[in-house]
Amino acid sequence: MPIVGGISNALNAAMANPSPILGAWDFFVYLFTNGGWIVFLVIFLSGARFAWVYYIENEYDKTRRWVMLAIDVPKDNVQSPKAVENIFAHLAGAHGSKTLQEKYWIGNTQDWFSFEIISIGGYVQFIIRTIVQFRDLVESAIYAQYPDAVITEIEDYTTGYPSVYPHEHYDLYGTEFALVEDQALPIRTYLEFEHTLTQEFKDPLSALLETMGKLGDGEQLWLQIIIVPIDDSWKKNAIALIKKMIGEKQKKKNGLAGALLGELSNIGQTASTQITGAPTGAQKTGSRTDDLPSRMLYLSPYDKERVEAISRKIKKIGFLTKIRSVYIAPKENFVVQHGREALIGTIKQFNTSDLNSIKPDTKHVGVHAHYFFIDWRKNIKKTKVMIRYKNRSVYRGRNPFVLNIEELASIWHFPQTTETVPIRHMVQKTEFKRIAPPSSVPFAEGVAKEPAAVPKMAPPPNIPLG
Repeated sequence: MPIVGGISNALNAAMANPSPILGAWDFFVYLFTNGGWIVFLVIFLSGARFAWVYYIENEYDKTRRWVMLAIDVPKDNVQSPKAVENIFAHLAGAHGSKTLQEKYWIGNTQDWFSFEIISIGGYVQFIIRTIVQFRDLVESAIYAQYPDAVITEIEDYTTGYPSVYPHEHYDLYGTEFALVEDQALPIRTYLEFEHTLTQEFKDPLSALLETMGKLGDGEQLWLQIIIVPIDDSWKKNAIALIKKMIGEKQKKKNGLAGALLGELSNIGQTASTQITGAPTGAQKTGSRTDDLPSRMLYLSPYDKERVEAISRKIKKIGFLTKIRSVYIAPKENFVVQHGREALIGTIKQFNTSDLNSIKPDTKHVGVHAHYFFIDWRKNIKKTKVMIRYKNRSVYRGRNPFVLNIEELASIWHFPQTTETVPIRHMVQKTEFKRIAPPSSVPFAEGVAKEPAAVPKMAPPPNIPLG
């Protein structure tokens, strides 16, 4: 090959030159002129492609028009998170494939949703952020499960709070969450929080809502769950993991070169058999053809449970998921435990030691720093966390992972009326029962999406919402 020969000749020329600088220069010149330019061209084109796609995607993202919808939970809600699971399944219809022109010329990317739970001074609200085009889809999904829900358009509650730190008035704690194991393994879901005999549901969000309801003046705690509709390609890796765990034979996909080598190997084996009379590999005693197709029956209970858990997860629709949290308050009222322990403790309820767990990424994305330039590095991380939260960024920060609709409904769902008194009083709920969901609602920007006959409980006047 010309490149390999060029490298060899370039090395000989460089070694013959007594000057190390001139020798290195001669090496690169000779390599470049003898086919090495192809490598530099490939690197340049790859970088140019990345820069172009990044630019057009950012430009396209500026054209998106977002709307924030506050959902008031029904006052007498008795539905389990199964209803919210159906909402997520409904939103999977937003997925759409993109053409090459849309990807590399227009910059069109898959649209996403942000499901949020916030507390502003103890006032708790459930919020969904979506593009205007999917407002119909979101509202129909909610009304189908909660006919008495009231949906109101609000301003972005993050507006007006500082993005750059340090700040003279505010301090911040924030982080992103990541999976401990492979995303094919599920976390603990709401089905495991129901008593097998009494069917009583112990809501894992109770502790978080209790803490949110007890925040003081100026304290704010935000939880953000971004979901991106995707196809079923993520299930292929999960199926491959199952086959690996049960020892099932997997056919290797060989390219053209592999097929040619395989044919040459078969010809060689045939010729060897005819000459020597020795049996081929398929005729030898103890051949692999006698092996079992899998060892599922011989798995330990631990491995068998993991295989069954993966199988259950891939049966349901999956979303690419990003989870963030922010606790912000004036410096005189800042109590980091209100944001850190409450969120981490709530998330840990979905962890299992034999399947999967969710953990805060305090090393790469959180606001922690050690040893050198501690305050400076902490403030940089706080700035990044806040900017990414405000932008609802999908791919900035920690890599997203796949959760199915059952797992998502376990982390984000409306509380039931059987929960404790503080939660029932602090979470915003509708006060009147509607006979039927509205058949048509105006969609003008800035118009509240609620019938005039149903009064909306306003937040306390001392709590800002923008």
